[in-house]
Amino acid sequence: MEYFDGLPESEPAVRAPFEKGRAAMAAYKWDEAIQNFEEAEKHAAGTELAALHGLVGHCHHMPGRLPQALASFEESARLAERFHDKPGQAHATDRTGVVLRDQGKLDRALEKYEEALRLAKEAGARPQEAYALGDIGVFHYVSGEPAKALSYYEDALKIHRETGDRHGQASLLCNIGLARSMSGEQDKALEYCEKSLALAREIGEKGIEAGALANIDFLRSDELKPAERLANQEQALKLMREVGDKRGQANLLANMGATQIDVGEHEKAVASYVTAQNTYSVPGTIQGPERYRHGLGRCLTAMGREKFVAACAKSGMAGPEADRMAQELANP
Repeated sequence: MEYFDGLPESEPAVRAPFEKGRAAMAAYKWDEAIQNFEEAEKHAAGTELAALHGLVGHCHHMPGRLPQALASFEESARLAERFHDKPGQAHATDRTGVVLRDQGKLDRALEKYEEALRLAKEAGARPQEAYALGDIGVFHYVSGEPAKALSYYEDALKIHRETGDRHGQASLLCNIGLARSMSGEQDKALEYCEKSLALAREIGEKGIEAGALANIDFLRSDELKPAERLANQEQALKLMREVGDKRGQANLLANMGATQIDVGEHEKAVASYVTAQNTYSVPGTIQGPERYRHGLGRCLTAMGREKFVAACAKSGMAGPEADRMAQELANP
């Protein structure tokens, strides 16, 4: 969730471009939003600057520009500290941790989450406290500790309900579902993800809706036919593209590639993995080259070198690069 500080009540020279930026964000026009926020920065001062840098960070983060997002969130945190805005500092510090997580730097991310939680508690900033708690939960989930993750998620969800943050509730419900699944509670997992989906649709949060659809598809994978799974994945991918979430797009493309392999559509799978790799690729993460190369290696084994190279070329990969990839995959 974004942090606005006093921007909605700021002077017209700041407020007008800020409101245009918010409208662009609502339409998922991230670059247009950045232009407006940067225009507002020319006339802003104090904590307004901190909030605007945080908004720019969010607009870089969604399309996967991680270095720019990190720099913007770090500047937001620095300015918030300088102007004694602990809620703003907590928000920017937590978002810094999220970007570090997306870069695969989990331990550094956890340090930021814990710092954000401390700042939020000191300031009595309940919304920021909830998001920090939720992100600490994500750390434990990806570390294979579902019980710890659930504890943090449930604390965060309680605060989101108290503060009326339905966006936070929708996101947490899906995370709780995944943690329940990791704990072997499949029925409860599906129930939580379906609640997340319903709430996301009710409040118009397409990104959360896409994530919930993808997770429900995963949880129901044993009962669904491949064609049904592909339809679900394509629906979620369409939503991710609408909101401009590159990381989410790459994850869904890789999911589609795996399903396409299962039904013998190896040429389509190659296209899915190549597109995923070109969309978002960060080493050491679930949206990293290792995952895509694993899928492409399965395609090479099934198709043979000549057909594999041709499929890569059809997907837009240069011929020499396709030849090199085939050789590397055949001789890991």
